[in-house]
Amino acid sequence: MDHFPGGAPNAGQIYEGVTPNGVVDAATMRALLDLSPAPGSKAWHVGQPNHAPAPYWEGDPSKHLRVVVVKNEHRTFLYDNQGGCCGIFPNAHGTAANRTDPGLKVVASKLDENAAKATGKGLWKNERAFGKRIVNLSWVTGKSHGEELHGTYDYANMGKDVSHGCVRHYNEDIITIFDAVRVGDLVAIVDSVRDQRLRK
Repeated sequence: MDHFPGGAPNAGQIYEGVTPNGVVDAATMRALLDLSPAPGSKAWHVGQPNHAPAPYWEGDPSKHLRVVVVKNEHRTFLYDNQGGCCGIFPNAHGTAANRTDPGLKVVASKLDENAAKATGKGLWKNERAFGKRIVNLSWVTGKSHGEELHGTYDYANMGKDVSHGCVRHYNEDIITIFDAVRVGDLVAIVDSVRDQRLRK
């Protein structure tokens, strides 16, 4: 039975702040997450993950990606060791002045909650600056990068370009990513899923 006169509503009729402006902002991301099937459900497995970017860099099977950050969608894709998409998470990344650099990265180190607090206190005088986990990245060449995947307590700015270049995630999501990846795993940051370097 159709409960909406004239047919099904668009998201803007149900979710405050959603407008057809072509931007995946925080309000749109909240609506998409609310409307998405629960992770692990049959509908989820046959839906969004089937349209995830290819988890290989330049089509090279030896460059299997564990994480792909898609900047223009403000989404982070997590892959298992077989290349299956096992998680899709909203993110916030760098501003225009402090952009998150696209390219192929590698997990250089992982900092648990206590280390994340100490790092935040040391760098920003704020032990909550990096949320509950930090996944440090370097360029795949080994060159230091200075960007991380990390948590945040600033949930209101999720889905925006607000950071100093790092990629922020909800705390519960960065814990999932942190637990899944190992030092040496590959991470790709791309402007769009259409990046030609992402292919099988």
